[in-house]
Amino acid sequence: MRTKDGRFSCSLCVAQSSFFSPILMAEQIGRNSRESQAQQDIILSQFCALYPPQLVSRYLDPPTLQDVTDKELTKHYPLHNAYLEMMVQIQHIPYFTKYLHSNNPLASPGKRLPSVLAQRLLDFAPHLDLRMRSPTHNRPASFWQNIACCCVALLCNLLVISARCRIRILSSMQVYAKDSYCG
Repeated sequence: MRTKDGRFSCSLCVAQSSFFSPILMAEQIGRNSRESQAQQDIILSQFCALYPPQLVSRYLDPPTLQDVTDKELTKHYPLHNAYLEMMVQIQHIPYFTKYLHSNNPLASPGKRLPSVLAQRLLDFAPHLDLRMRSPTHNRPASFWQNIACCCVALLCNLLVISARCRIRILSSMQVYAKDSYCG
């Protein structure tokens, strides 16, 4: 749905200045999950058409948290936050793949995303493993398993997208090399 000024309006596309607040993003993700799958895909596609550069940039360089009450979750904030959760939600949307494949300078942070996610996963893996083996009273092992699964699933998908992009580039280079060979 478009507003009077031609911009998309959806439950995930709230005012741009406040949208990338981790708390608001988490609320919007929860609200979107109550929609039908078809409606979720429409909303997520609208989001992907507008916000991938900001989303990826915020994940790569997350803002500092205000009013932190949960020290344990704060420790994992660079790895698992609302920005990662949103990328998990949109990883199947073609606009996100197109963004990651793009040569546009706005998409350059997306090229770093797999390596940053992998490094953060490595950095936090010992603590995640500890919490999965010895859960706390307020967070069961499944909570920590879900964090690990989301991160690993997104990383796998990012690596596949990256590999497909490289294969496409190499294929086009080979066609060019065959066409330009004189001999």
